Amino acid sequence: MNILITGAFGFVGSNLSQSLKKHGKPKLLALDVKERPEHFYDSFYSWNKLDKIDWDTIDTIIHLAGKAQDTKNEPN
Repeated sequence: MNILITGAFGFVGSNLSQSLKKHGKPKLLALDVKERPEHFYDSFYSWNKLDKIDWDTIDTIIHLAGKAQDTKNEPN
């Protein structure tokens, strides 16, 4: 199973990917702003490279991306 997780390196995405890898053998694809050095994902894609994703191979998308911890109330 191929699972694409948006917001992959956020708190929930990081913990979810670790749990999924421990309890199964899915292929995990990360979609986020930038890649972190250590992670449980098999592939990484940035938002500006959406055209590089082979959408026909994705079985499930888990959407966790969002704006969080905006203490200055400013757009990114």
